Formats: sequence, structure tokens, C-alpha cells
Amino acid sequence: MAATGILSPAAWARRDLDAPHAARLACVALGLVLVADLLDGRLGWMYSAGFIGVSLAVALGVRHRSLFAAGLLPAGLMLGSLAVVAVVAGDAIVVPGLADTTGAPGRWLAAVIDRGVTLIAGSAAAVAVILVRLRTDPEA
Repeated sequence: MAATGILSPAAWARRDLDAPHAARLACVALGLVLVADLLDGRLGWMYSAGFIGVSLAVALGVRHRSLFAAGLLPAGLMLGSLAVVAVVAGDAIVVPGLADTTGAPGRWLAAVIDRGVTLIAGSAAAVAVILVRLRTDPEA
């Protein structure tokens, strides 16, 4: 006798997220990555790797009709997360040539420019996954 209320892995795999739920989950996941990365007092490689991973996960996990939002999410996610870091732990943003007296807006801008390659990599990975899904998804 099968237990009721328990879903198989295949049933869970069919439960894609809509855009608002994916965005919330991405914020929580990147927030956890930020907390772990800031334990040493600097924004480092863990943030970059986590950002790319979260961007990929969102593109893989959303419903077909939410793919547009998944393509836009990496930019907003990076801008928002770096704004939080600039305000809460501004000293963690270490950019060569940045003055110690730079305020939160300046640190945010410097961090966005410094993490430009990460933003491009996360966005490109998300767009690549979206394109593959559009070409292979039976809903398209």
C-alpha cells in the first residue's frame, strides 16, 4: 500500500517554481552564501561561485512562462545583494584603489564594477539554460 501525501522524486521534479517564489528562494540562497563568505570579513570567490550557481538554479527551476523573469533576475540579484553588503558590511568590499573613506554608494558602485565578470557569467549561464529549455521544452 502506497503512502498518501508523499511525492516521488519524479513528481517533485515536475513542480517548477513561478517567478516570485524563485526570486525569494534566490534571495535566501544568495543571502546564505553572503553570510558564509563574509565570515572572513571580505567578499570573495564564494560569492562569485554562489551567484553563478543561484543564477543557474533559477533558470533551471522556473516554469516555462517565468523564463523571462529568470533571465532578468541575475542583474537585480547582484545589484541588490551588493547594496546590502555595502550598507551592512562596507569594509568587506575590497577594491584596489578604493579610498577607506568611501561611503556606501561608492562602495556599492565599486563592487558592481569589480564583479562585472561575475555578473556577465551568471547572466550568460542563465540565458544559455533558458535558450536550451526553449529549444527542448515541449511546452514551447
